[in-house]
Amino acid sequence: SGSKNLSFWVETVQSELGVPDVVFCLDSGALDYKQMWLTQSLRGGLNGYLQVELLKEGIHSGIHGGIVPCTFRIARMLLSRIEDEMSGEVLVPACHCDIPKDVLEHMKQLDGLGDDLFT
Repeated sequence: SGSKNLSFWVETVQSELGVPDVVFCLDSGALDYKQMWLTQSLRGGLNGYLQVELLKEGIHSGIHGGIVPCTFRIARMLLSRIEDEMSGEVLVPACHCDIPKDVLEHMKQLDGLGDDLFT
């Protein structure tokens, strides 16, 4: 799970959970309430912390020459190395992988169920 809180809650209720034989994690969604849905795989999640600092205090431009760049623009430039902000394409090759053949087959089967599935 991408939740930062999941481990906290698992540890908090561990004495009540015991050692279960089966665990169902119901956080990926379902297309309807008529049947049980199984998520075979999820997209990966990436959390991080980015802090851009330039000046420790205000500096008068007449005393110290040069333009102080915008911290937001620097952050955007750094993030643009990871993701194309226009298309959403992830640019880091290590974040890409081939989709397993069985997953592609399941996607075709799901697609074959038609648009009624989503209404």
